[in-house]
Amino acid sequence: ATFHGCSSLTNIVIPNGVTQIGLSAFSGCTNLESIVLPYGLNTIGQAAFKNCSKLTDITIPNSVTVIGSAAFTGCSSLTSIVIPENVTYMGDGVFNNCTNLEDIKIYGKITSIGNSAFENCDSLTSVTIGNSVTSIGYGAFKGCRSLNNIEIPSSVISIKEDAFEETGLYNNKDNWENGVLYIDNCLIQADKEVVTGEYTIKEGTRIIAENSFYECEGLTSVVIPEGLVSIDDVAFNGAKNLESFNIPSSVIYMGYGPFHETAYFVNESNWENKTDLYKDNCLLACFGANGAYSVKEGTRLIAGAAL
Repeated sequence: ATFHGCSSLTNIVIPNGVTQIGLSAFSGCTNLESIVLPYGLNTIGQAAFKNCSKLTDITIPNSVTVIGSAAFTGCSSLTSIVIPENVTYMGDGVFNNCTNLEDIKIYGKITSIGNSAFENCDSLTSVTIGNSVTSIGYGAFKGCRSLNNIEIPSSVISIKEDAFEETGLYNNKDNWENGVLYIDNCLIQADKEVVTGEYTIKEGTRIIAENSFYECEGLTSVVIPEGLVSIDDVAFNGAKNLESFNIPSSVIYMGYGPFHETAYFVNESNWENKTDLYKDNCLLACFGANGAYSVKEGTRLIAGAAL
């Protein structure tokens, strides 16, 4: 926290040879308007520029590989940012509450957009997500009220709860199809008051997001199209009347408890040896197994934490 709270600091040039900016190094420098980062820098530490509310522009060098959690949270004057190609890790809340941030380009080797990474970036209209990203974290874009369009790359297989809640996409009722919000080719959220009876997920859907059908108690049957690749954590958890569904052969990822507490789950006749719950050659859950355990022949996929 070398310059933490230095409210008179307006600009700074960091010399070559510096490889790390440490924890909260410039946090609370409320009048810092510009900073030059050297090539050779590899780590921007946790909360390094937190609440530098007058920082209008920053160029992250291509040498940077790590951007810590909350590194730029509260930098409310930033309007655009580019995450360069060598970044492999970007922490939670990294640009949280950057209220004037309009454009973000993620070109790095990042596999996960962290929890609340861009939460409450009210002005964000343009997002470019690189093809290395496989997961979008909890509340990642929550509250981005100007975000009306986004392309989710085919590399993404996991979208966590509230990732797009209260975005422009979420708030526009025209984007909801019979009570279900699709963004790009991903099913994000179902309105439990609307989705009842049999529901057919539309063709071309790749992902069913975490908690998307949570407590849809009127749902009795779901038809899932071939081509779907992912059913995320607790996707249908608590849909207590859901008895009929299919798992297409295209699915390569199932998170934790996707069908817990459904009618299919609680029906004892669906459990083999009273311990194993299978559906379409997929092991959904296993309770009470002791000692050596053998997954049955022909099993194609095991849900997260099933064993």
